[in-house]
Amino acid sequence: MSPNAALIAAALLLTVAVAPIRAETPSDRQQLAATGRCPDCDLIGADLSGQALQRVDLAGADLRSSDLGGANLNDAALSAADLSWSQGQGARLRRSNLSQARLYRADFSSADFSRARLGEANLGAANLSGATLAEADLRGAFMARAILTGADLAGASLTDALIQPAQLRRARLCDTTLPNGRKSDRDC
Repeated sequence: MSPNAALIAAALLLTVAVAPIRAETPSDRQQLAATGRCPDCDLIGADLSGQALQRVDLAGADLRSSDLGGANLNDAALSAADLSWSQGQGARLRRSNLSQARLYRADFSSADFSRARLGEANLGAANLSGATLAEADLRGAFMARAILTGADLAGASLTDALIQPAQLRRARLCDTTLPNGRKSDRDC
């Protein structure tokens, strides 16, 4: 390879490596608005903050770096969705299916995941401080380095979840099934 060809190849490689994350696909956003269904959609960086999205089907959707703050996603289908790096402070996700979803480094502080299904979800380094996870199913979830300070995990199932190291200061673990399958002995 000539020196010029090598230089051009290196420049192209550098351009691809630092290319910005693509933005949401407008047709996917329109499909979601029109039907409430958009499985496997491209909604990267979408601003869905404060929106009423209860019972939507976003299974397998790419929601990386999206803003879901204050959104109502109760009863939503989000299994295998990628919510990594998303903002979801105060979002409502009661009874939602987030099994096998990725919430890596997402901020869902003060969000409500009551009775949500998060089995085998990746919550690594996620900020869930002050979140409500009461009666949530977190069996087999990856929660290493997650911030659960002040979170409510009452009645949640953490069976086989990887939570070490995680920040659990002031977390409510009343009647919580721990990763080893035993019930927490914390007072309710």
